Amino acid sequence: MNVCTQDVVKISSENSWKTLPEPIARPVANSELLTQSNDSEKFFFTWYVDVTVTGKHSRANSPVRGPSHVLSQPEQINQLIEMFPDSTREDISTSLAVHGTVARAGSTTLTNDKDDSNSDLAELVLPPRDSDYKPVSLSGLLEDLTDIISNDREKLKVDEEDLLNDAMAYYKDETFDPKKKLRIIYIEQPAADTGGVTRHFFNQLLHLLSVEFFYGDDYKIPIYNSRVVASGMMTLVGKIIVHSILQGGPGLTIFSPFVYHYLATGNVDEAIQRMTINDCSLRIKSYINMVAEGVDVATLDLDETTDILSECGLTFTLTNENKMRVIQSIIIHDVIGRPKIVLDQLRDGLATLGFGTKMKFPDLFQQLFVPGEAEMKGAHVITLHNFPPSLSKEETTTKGYLLEFLQKTEAKMLQEFLVFTTGAPCLPNFGYGKIN
Repeated sequence: MNVCTQDVVKISSENSWKTLPEPIARPVANSELLTQSNDSEKFFFTWYVDVTVTGKHSRANSPVRGPSHVLSQPEQINQLIEMFPDSTREDISTSLAVHGTVARAGSTTLTNDKDDSNSDLAELVLPPRDSDYKPVSLSGLLEDLTDIISNDREKLKVDEEDLLNDAMAYYKDETFDPKKKLRIIYIEQPAADTGGVTRHFFNQLLHLLSVEFFYGDDYKIPIYNSRVVASGMMTLVGKIIVHSILQGGPGLTIFSPFVYHYLATGNVDEAIQRMTINDCSLRIKSYINMVAEGVDVATLDLDETTDILSECGLTFTLTNENKMRVIQSIIIHDVIGRPKIVLDQLRDGLATLGFGTKMKFPDLFQQLFVPGEAEMKGAHVITLHNFPPSLSKEETTTKGYLLEFLQKTEAKMLQEFLVFTTGAPCLPNFGYGKIN
């Protein structure tokens, strides 16, 4: 497996423009793609080999403009600031959240009024403001959902050595009510659950679920087999994720931007534009690498080629002339065609208590599902602390050491500190209060 990993085609998430070439034809019957011109296939193959094998490709030197760069939310906001320099960052951020894309936010403003008035963006693009107006934010959207949550807390006893089975027995019970909060009791580990124990429980549970029912390296996707599909396990996992988030617990940050966007929107066409080679399984990555590097596809293992083409529903023979169409078809089948049924089950679970509806703001919710979206900083952790107004000299010195530690330490150590103090390696998204 380690040997394969070294040979695998890699397009890092840091170079997010290295996605599948546009346009990507939608698969038709038997997963075959609509015919593309030979020139397009030749360019795609040249681009693909340069990027994944030689590493010599650069966008500036490309003979044909490559796929559009998928901008992060901060980049989109900066782009709009350049377009509308007289508007505040807060107004632009909210406008982007309301309209979803830079194009819609910008074009709506330009369409509504051609003047360069300072108030155009806020007055015409955004909904009317009243005295209670608040910009759209993740914490605000989640707090809207907490109105549905009951103040009643249901006691759940778990054995840490058998936590997964204890938890699944609770969530599979027909009487399970997602509106009820949990009060976790670890057997033979007495602790008052004021929120931290529950966060710790969800942190452990979601980790166990990610190991048991998902696979992948940098990113993970659900395991696809008849047992998982028939049991509706992914629907249950989706409900657990929602239950965790709405009680101040962590999300499940294991998905690629492509998988997350599909979970949030259900739109295959838009999600495909975010697809990269990193979304493929290790076996498919390795095979695609061999096809791309091979001068003659006839030298490839015939049995492996036949098996993969059969899995994708391709009924023709792989040749040097059609191999780029085949690569495209294999990637789409491996990433969305095969696991779509379990991804749809996961989406059903995420719809619990209206959570899925709130995910119409995919950029805001992405940090709950995609790893590394926002680097944790000491300043963020410090804001959680609430120190007594009166401190002794010794206590003041200790406070200074703690603040210095939080400011200078690395993100991984900050996560460990949060696990110790709050029960989970992430900042609470809303309503958790302060660390006293």
